[in-house]
Amino acid sequence: MILGKATKQCLPNGQWFVHPLLNTTWSNYSACEGAPVDDDEHDLISLPNPEVHLHRIKLIYSTGYGISLFALGIAIFIMIYFKRLHCPRNTIHVHLFSAFVLRAFLSFLKDSLLVEHLGLPGDVTMVNGTLIFDPNASHWECKLLFTIFHYIVLTSAAWVFMEGLYLYILVTVTIFSERRYIRWCTALGWGGPLLFLVPWVVIRAIVEDDLCWNTHPTPTFFWILKGPQIAITVVNLYFFIRIICVLFTKLVSTAPPRARKYRYRRLGKSTLVLIPIFGVHYLLTIGFPANMDPMVETIKLYFEMFFNSFQGVLIACLFCFMNGEVQSEIRKRYIRHKLRVNSRNFQNKLASTACSNMRPRTRPSSSPRLDSRELQSSSGSDNANGSVERQKLKIYCQPLRYYRAQIPNGVADTRPFIYSSDKKNSYV
Repeated sequence: MILGKATKQCLPNGQWFVHPLLNTTWSNYSACEGAPVDDDEHDLISLPNPEVHLHRIKLIYSTGYGISLFALGIAIFIMIYFKRLHCPRNTIHVHLFSAFVLRAFLSFLKDSLLVEHLGLPGDVTMVNGTLIFDPNASHWECKLLFTIFHYIVLTSAAWVFMEGLYLYILVTVTIFSERRYIRWCTALGWGGPLLFLVPWVVIRAIVEDDLCWNTHPTPTFFWILKGPQIAITVVNLYFFIRIICVLFTKLVSTAPPRARKYRYRRLGKSTLVLIPIFGVHYLLTIGFPANMDPMVETIKLYFEMFFNSFQGVLIACLFCFMNGEVQSEIRKRYIRHKLRVNSRNFQNKLASTACSNMRPRTRPSSSPRLDSRELQSSSGSDNANGSVERQKLKIYCQPLRYYRAQIPNGVADTRPFIYSSDKKNSYV
């Protein structure tokens, strides 16, 4: 038995409302107790408590995109700040990081601007307590927002392909021009998605100009954007298999027979590292049909949102934070900073010690005055003592020499100084 009322929104163009997250027509059963018994639509909303799943999915990808945005920002700063890391390989990494940063940023921007996933505040209106899409507005702002979002999604997939292609060329090709390759990568990585985005925009504007282009009532049109992503995944799978074969061949030829267990362990680590780089995990969800069991659809959404959002932080860790070259540069910079601070502290202590030793001694005010005879009698001793004091002062004021300590190569600008005087047995 179902208590309550289920609602379904009919748009001004005569079509049912399509949920942006599910890409299917949506019936609101939130006022009912229990799941509907006569629902023939196989979507996520037919599950009990669908809002709970939608909230969890949103929490997952919000957390993933937030961590990825933070990690990728640090990775880009490291790659740009250290000049020794400027090379063609790291240039491709920076482009890939930038694409995923834009994807995470636009995801947060989209969620913060949209009202109930329908459109921007100027695109919706409230009629009889129900929020509907305003048919009288132009809606070009929200359409532009989703056009840019789809472009960034295609761009991130394109740069994943560039990473896989570059690694495949390094493994299989002996000699090639890296500078020329970087130029082609930059042009195809940022300009290639336009070859598929522009036809999709034209078709949506002429044939299917519905809502904010955040839904896809006709799946055929959406394949203009989805098809290239699937093709990139399939090609990356080919690169992945070829590289694994090459790595296995090299490990077999170099490792001794007794090290077979460690050889397979190294191969397994290399395989796990290459999976997020090539996006092989996308193959697990490509073959799913459009209409499937609600539970399977829910699992698919959880899986896709998790990997899509956390892929950025995985790539940042693999290409930057776990990179030995990056770790070496950070370690050198830390050593230089530590030596610079220690040298500055040593110089300050040295100056304070020298000044305290050269400070003249003053006679206490309470000492008794000497008469003229005592002053005359003590003049000879004062002259002798004064010569000794002047000699000490001369020793203190001797020009100091410094010797550079021998430290590891690469740290030559902030070495600590060891001071000594020209006079023997004189210390400052």
